[in-house]
Amino acid sequence: MSVMTACIASVSTDAPFSIDTAELKKAIECPRGIAGAAGGIVLLVSGTTLSGGDEWPGTPFYEYLPYEGPGYDVCWLNNPSKGLGDAQVSSEYIAYNIPLLASKSATGKIAIVGHSQGAGLTPQWALDFWPSTRARVSAYIAISGMFHGTLGPIATCKAEGLNGCYPSFYQMSNGSAYIDAQMRRGGRALVPTTSLWSRVDGTVIPEDVDPTSHLEGAANFAVQQDNICGSGDTSDHVHMVIDPAVYALAVDALAHGGHASATRFHKTSCHVFSNGTYNQAYFNATVDRINNIVVNASASTTYQATGYNLTAAEPPLKAYVCEQGQATDCGSV
Repeated sequence: MSVMTACIASVSTDAPFSIDTAELKKAIECPRGIAGAAGGIVLLVSGTTLSGGDEWPGTPFYEYLPYEGPGYDVCWLNNPSKGLGDAQVSSEYIAYNIPLLASKSATGKIAIVGHSQGAGLTPQWALDFWPSTRARVSAYIAISGMFHGTLGPIATCKAEGLNGCYPSFYQMSNGSAYIDAQMRRGGRALVPTTSLWSRVDGTVIPEDVDPTSHLEGAANFAVQQDNICGSGDTSDHVHMVIDPAVYALAVDALAHGGHASATRFHKTSCHVFSNGTYNQAYFNATVDRINNIVVNASASTTYQATGYNLTAAEPPLKAYVCEQGQATDCGSV
């Protein structure tokens, strides 16, 4: 182990928060309350352009998860920038609330289920730069997470004719300073982790060869691999949050210390949920609703109207990133 690697591995100091703690606390919503469910609290973290309240209602993670196994209390994060702002700041909302929610959880810990940016980008950054949070997280299930970055987000802004782009779009791009810094220490599982992805995802790229969702030390699954659902699973990026196989693997991970297993997976879960309260049309309507939000042409106007700005380049890394030895070029704050 090199001196640099040893320094990175041994960092134990949490990064500072730049957001007022009252604002950080307000971002958490537990729509059914916290009732002391034996399975503890599961925090749902949404993808880009979405608040928790935009993405998770109408998915099995809201409709079914509270009643699985020992029972779970479900909360979600309502990120004020909806994941379009600086991902370093978005990560603060997760890092701050992990210990707060853990203190209210029946298990003394929480599990995290995230999608897209809310899988590979912000929760991993929170666990990376606030190392004290790791002991309070029992499981981390990443759905379509961009751990290694993704291709094409900046082109989206250009195609829309925007004068600049969303800060997080620069950060989630392959080769960004953000991704490079996170990979120094967060390029491996920092807590018990299961990562799930679709090889036909057209949003987070690549997911077929050298998938960006693959994380060293995690239980890694493409839903199209032969011992899961094979090539017949055609779930795209958004469909992953309603895919019965993804949900079954997530529930399995929650029940088994954060690691799902193909040997425990039943192929009936490729087609149906074990709970039949809602039909597939109900969940498909959720995907339609999410897609309508994601492609909303007014997203840029709304983003700027709420006090955020488009930028011409990636935001500078926070000073704490260099102080923790994970980069050499950072801003002053």
